[in-house]
Amino acid sequence: MHTAESGEVFIPPMAMKHCLADVAKFLGETVPGKGKATYTKHYKAGLMVTEPMMLGVKGDEVKSERLFVPSDGKPGGGSRVWKIFPFIPAGWKTVATLIVMDPVLTADPDKIKEHLVHAGKFIGMGRFRPINGGFYGRFAVGDFDVKEMN
Repeated sequence: MHTAESGEVFIPPMAMKHCLADVAKFLGETVPGKGKATYTKHYKAGLMVTEPMMLGVKGDEVKSERLFVPSDGKPGGGSRVWKIFPFIPAGWKTVATLIVMDPVLTADPDKIKEHLVHAGKFIGMGRFRPINGGFYGRFAVGDFDVKEMN
């Protein structure tokens, strides 16, 4: 669990970047006019998320789950140990600021929103997220606003 000096829990910026790159790979959708190229490399190289996504929850308010898991973190690992994982119940909200520099992505902001929606359904963020066979970390996209920077 990541907490700021204030004690507030946050999602690290790279989690969103990886989430979008993962959904692009998952969907395998090709970029119009670019042959068989997908959006994956455009998210990897042309997107920055620099600010943590604050959840409005204090670390000392977070519940936990104690699970017997592989010691090396890999499914089917030989030895198992008890580990305690943070559990943030559904209902969390945050704001993510995406800095998009790739012209393929900036040409169609609606495509970015579509990818965010799919990422929330199929990829998720955090431990035991959907892309890893879990059911935590799903999210829905609320307000989506595009601003040009000079």
